Amino acid sequence: ICRDPDSYNMGKLVKFNNNSRVKIKIPDDFPILNGKTTYPDSLALKNAAFRVWLLVKKVGDKNIVVEHNCNTQSDSSCFDKVYKDNYASSSNKCASECTNSSGTTCYNCLRKNFSLPICSRDNFAIRPESYHIAISDNNETHSDTKVSISENNSSATANLAAGYLYHLDINATKFSSQQEKALGYYFSVVGDKNTKKAITQFNDSVNCNDTINHDLNIYMLNGQSEGFESLDDNNNTPENGLILNNSGRYQLHLEDSEWTKVDHKGYKYKPFKNHSDCNPDSTNLYNGSLNAKRGCDIKSNLTGSYYDLNVNMHPYRFDLNTINSYSNPNSTSNYIYINDLTTTQNLIQNDTVMAIKVTGQIIALGKDGKELSNYSSSCSAQNLNLSLGFNKIPTDINDSLGNNLTLNYALYDSNAGDNSVAIKSKNSDSTLNINFNNRYFYNPSQGNFNSYFNFKREYNNPINPFKLHFNTISAQSINDKITVDLQKNFIPSGAKELNSTKTLYYAKVKSESDFYDDIYDDNVTTPLYVSLFCNQTLNYCANYGIDTNKALTSEYNWWLSLNHNGNLEGEAILKTNPSSKASITPTPIKNFIDGVANDVTVVSLDRLPSNLPYTVFIEPDASMVNRYPWLLYNQYSNTPPKYIYKVRFVDSPAAWSGKGKTGHTINVNSTGRKSKKVDW
Repeated sequence: ICRDPDSYNMGKLVKFNNNSRVKIKIPDDFPILNGKTTYPDSLALKNAAFRVWLLVKKVGDKNIVVEHNCNTQSDSSCFDKVYKDNYASSSNKCASECTNSSGTTCYNCLRKNFSLPICSRDNFAIRPESYHIAISDNNETHSDTKVSISENNSSATANLAAGYLYHLDINATKFSSQQEKALGYYFSVVGDKNTKKAITQFNDSVNCNDTINHDLNIYMLNGQSEGFESLDDNNNTPENGLILNNSGRYQLHLEDSEWTKVDHKGYKYKPFKNHSDCNPDSTNLYNGSLNAKRGCDIKSNLTGSYYDLNVNMHPYRFDLNTINSYSNPNSTSNYIYINDLTTTQNLIQNDTVMAIKVTGQIIALGKDGKELSNYSSSCSAQNLNLSLGFNKIPTDINDSLGNNLTLNYALYDSNAGDNSVAIKSKNSDSTLNINFNNRYFYNPSQGNFNSYFNFKREYNNPINPFKLHFNTISAQSINDKITVDLQKNFIPSGAKELNSTKTLYYAKVKSESDFYDDIYDDNVTTPLYVSLFCNQTLNYCANYGIDTNKALTSEYNWWLSLNHNGNLEGEAILKTNPSSKASITPTPIKNFIDGVANDVTVVSLDRLPSNLPYTVFIEPDASMVNRYPWLLYNQYSNTPPKYIYKVRFVDSPAAWSGKGKTGHTINVNSTGRKSKKVDW
């Protein structure tokens, strides 16, 4: 209050020296006055005024100014003379203080007894320059143990964990100091106000799911932040702390235009309400002119010196609990057939490929366990490093050529709209390292992990059964390094124990006979088998799921695939060679019972004697080669077989001797061909 003589300090004695203007700097060492410490030059004042003390004397009933010029005199001589010439004759006050005085003691007495104050016409604010903001990790507690992270003296970014509480230390700063606090300044705001702001401003892609600014609860007293609140169940904006529950880039921004309101145009107590004594919407402090107005706004982003504190929020961990291993495309089975994924990429796209499928969601979480909706391919998601541990059982059984088995794997997500499939190879006993591209995070916070595994298969190289055991899948994001839990360069990660084992077989489709010779009827039934290769001991084959009692076939080292599901695990799509005069039914063949389709029939379409005999070659249709190559075997070459089996139709039964399948006796006047009576 201007009229309170002891409101701030005793003032400063200045000499105008015949000038109309004098520069005043409030010194740092004002004395204690009336038990109160006076303020140094780092003082910030919200409502200040200059007060000029004039020495006056009574002339009649009026006070008149006592004029005095001390330019050529010492303070002692000047003020002793002022007392002697103006007050000594009428009062003995200050007689002792103004006799051979120090000057200051005399003036102080004169000021106390013979002066009046004149206040400046307008009050004014003395504002801080800006805000120094430092962020640190103190393990979400009041502990003095801290890990410093970043401050706003540059445009550097602090990499933080979402859902974790960080400590903010804030100073309102003196001019040109960038750190030293401006005493007397106070600030308190929760949320976005008209004249004060304490917010984290969203500063990331417009394609992010959550673009909301978040309030901060900042409390400053005497130029610096006071207190720190730990997390509790009822307070999502702890005092002088930063916690953001989503990933993405933000800027911590402080702003105060209320502090300088006495200088604003329209302030109700201004003598000239239509005149602004500071520049609205400006933070400018000095442009080289002592008469220039200063900016009305105190902001944390003062160009060239201070910056809004940049923070990049990242996941704290990844949840892989939904990831599991299945046989594909028959998820109810515990086995698959060996199939080279490099030849069946098109089947991966519609999820019909024969493989072990490891699938589920990789979910980005904050420290508080909440999903991060901004962790998506269009916003903040990063590429992940995945590790999949597995081993082949037994480890000492290789393919028949003695080469190590080669694992193929493919990553694909049909919903991602990308038909490219990355196929890589790895020795069978290993940890497989996979680059999981952030494009798979098209669902906010959830990356869809669809992966397919199988081994290289050659058409002419049958492989003994073996098992593939998946141990653990883990994820790391080295591009999301953060400071959290008092650790710098903490890498968000996650893991899941799969503990899954699948048996792998080398399979083929085979007819009951390779050659149906001398068929004189119009049709012949040609059962089809799906059989599995195993040329080890009976115990070995039994240990890998082959029923060595019920799965016998007439072919050595091949066993019936008793559980074959033609609808899911592969159909036999067969055709007759183009030059033949026969057809095959049904097509496709998928009704296998205990590994056998008994209803396969080859029908002769031409019984004219002139066209007989002729041989029909039963070939795999092109669609079978493309869709079910794991059921095709060619002992001669690593290519799809040209045909599976053949049938030879011969001329009329009258040319044969013996008994036909109807039970009637055939004409004994045979042509001399072999009668095949034993077969009958």
